[in-house]
Amino acid sequence: MSYEVVETIYDSGRQRRACAFRRDDGTFGFYEEHYSDDQFEQCWVARWPATESVCDTFETVLREIHGRVSWLTATDSEARNRAIMF
Repeated sequence: MSYEVVETIYDSGRQRRACAFRRDDGTFGFYEEHYSDDQFEQCWVARWPATESVCDTFETVLREIHGRVSWLTATDSEARNRAIMF
């Protein structure tokens, strides 16, 4: 089964990312990667254990990403706290 990436969310340093994708059957999922600066790699490396998710809509997979990706969850919390302060 193939899939198409429909959205990529990066951390502020662009060293981590979460990619939402749509499968051929119309369901959505995501995977998380980090960028390896290792001299012999210099590429995106999948986070293990892999995040397996099967969602019926794009909105649902975005909620999954924001709820399950630890660095993104922390960023979201910080942004909400800043918004509350002003």
